[in-house]
Amino acid sequence: MERNTVQELDTVKTSVQHNVKTCNQFIGNIKSVQEELRKINDKLDASLLLMYKQGLHHRFKARAALIEMPTNVEVAFTYMPDTVIEKRLSCLAMLQNIHRDIQESQNEKDTHHEENQVSDPSRQTTT
Repeated sequence: MERNTVQELDTVKTSVQHNVKTCNQFIGNIKSVQEELRKINDKLDASLLLMYKQGLHHRFKARAALIEMPTNVEVAFTYMPDTVIEKRLSCLAMLQNIHRDIQESQNEKDTHHEENQVSDPSRQTTT
């Protein structure tokens, strides 16, 4: 069970790490376009337009990637009981039932023995 749990958590961890890496790449791309826009000295409309288009391109790619990322990663943990432990517990339950049956039969014998002594006057001792 522990091994399955660790595997599931590793899968979630890998997925989250991949998503964080992807987001950081998009943030880096957009920041670099932003910096290039600030560095443009000639302020020509054509240069600004090209940089603006690059920025929009990175933004759309980032939005598409965010939409594709799973927002709720559902993890299902399944319990797989150990058959050896189940067998031992089953044996213990059977032993408990046998012990209870023995005690009940002894109690019944004791009760019958006491009833027989009370009902049979010849067995009673007189002083």
